[in-house]
Parts: sequence; structure tokens; C-alpha cells
Amino acid sequence: MRLGEQRGATTSLVTTEAAEGVDRATLVATLAGIPDDSVESARYVLVVTKEKDGWRLESAARSQRCRGGRGHVEFSAEPCV
Repeated sequence: MRLGEQRGATTSLVTTEAAEGVDRATLVATLAGIPDDSVESARYVLVVTKEKDGWRLESAARSQRCRGGRGHVEFSAEPCV
């Protein structure tokens, strides 16, 4: 995710696991207050599944929320203006 390359005023990291016995987890990292004139926040969502020899990345997605007047205000993969 290269979180060290991008800074936000606040960073949150949330993990969730499916019901017991299901070897799947979701990790959501949100960086808010990014010092950018268009992008206010960035969100990374990773889904991993447990396999015999460790965890495997199943999917990864990045979305962003724009500053007021610079595009969409909800998290979306669409670019800001």
C-alpha cells in the first residue's frame, strides 16, 4: 500500500474477519487530511484468505474522496479534478 509514501493528518486501520472457521479477512486503511489540493482522503481495501502456507491477497482496491468543489465527496475510484 506504500502508506509511508503518502501522509494524512489521520490514519485509521481496521481489520475484520468473517465468522469463526472462515479463513478470510478484510483490511481497510484510510488516510484523511491528505496535503493535496484535490484529494482529501484515500482508502485502501484489502481482502486476504488463509491458505495452508500463509495468507494470500484475494483483492485490493483504492478509492479517494475529493475536497469540496473538486469532484465527488464519497469514496470512489474516479479521479478528482
